[in-house]
Amino acid sequence: MKKIDRIKDKFFKVILGDTRNAKPVLHLLLPEPIKKAMDWSQITMDPTDYVSKRYREGYSDIVAKTKMKNDRGEFLDMDIYFLFEHKSTNEKDTPIQILNYKHLVWAKDISEGKPMRVIIPIVFYYGQEKWSVPLQFIDHFKVADDVKPYLLDFRYILFDATKWDFREEKHQELKDNVFLLTALALMKSTSNDDMESIREIFRFWVDRGFLDEKENIVSFMMFISETKHLDMDNLVKLLEETNIDGGDIMLTLADRLRKEGRQEGKQEGRQETTWEIIKNALKKGLSLKTIEEITGIPAEQINLMKEKMAQS
Repeated sequence: MKKIDRIKDKFFKVILGDTRNAKPVLHLLLPEPIKKAMDWSQITMDPTDYVSKRYREGYSDIVAKTKMKNDRGEFLDMDIYFLFEHKSTNEKDTPIQILNYKHLVWAKDISEGKPMRVIIPIVFYYGQEKWSVPLQFIDHFKVADDVKPYLLDFRYILFDATKWDFREEKHQELKDNVFLLTALALMKSTSNDDMESIREIFRFWVDRGFLDEKENIVSFMMFISETKHLDMDNLVKLLEETNIDGGDIMLTLADRLRKEGRQEGKQEGRQETTWEIIKNALKKGLSLKTIEEITGIPAEQINLMKEKMAQS
């Protein structure tokens, strides 16, 4: 599960770490008063690792920032931050994680003599169970109402994927961003073993003419393979079930695999060999026939290597 969590975490960062995707998500989720107060033309992504070494080691959030206006329409000398966090389980300490980030950022602002930033947390939930963590921080305290004014309080925005369907008409404003819709739908699909949701995504690609986006398709196919534990032959079968010719896509995927193998070799300070490429290809689940086409090595020899790997 830790490997899958790392895959999902990296995927989440790639998607929402891009302002082209962060902006429409903010349009979808933010209340109208916040939308009106912020400057949409100045949205940028902000790193979180500068906050502190402790934060960098413990969290992996994404932050978008921009300027905001007061009631008179004047831009304030402070930033508004949107903190994106994703969860696949009901983590009871989610509000504490958010509070910890707020504290570290505000302490930094005060130490530098700057106005404290406005921070709006947004939690993306992709789990199987109903989300049960209170949205209002003060609801964690079971005290009398007349005591609550003396307690800390804040609220986070929840994107609950269990109640979200990318095909619904209310998401029409996102329809042109096939990449973003696909990414959100794929994140939702990681919480179950339902293959029909993947077929729906493939059909959506056909309807929206997305199949020409080969590099994006390949990235999504790798994510599906790793989170659904599907080998390449099964991926081809899924594509064919939705009347998509998977041959060209799989060749592009094989080429990506080969390039990743070479890059891995560079990082290790040595030249990637053909046999190492085959080893990586086998781990990825490519069929013997596909690997033979890539490397020119007979399938019989590749199969022998596969057997040795299984024994080790």
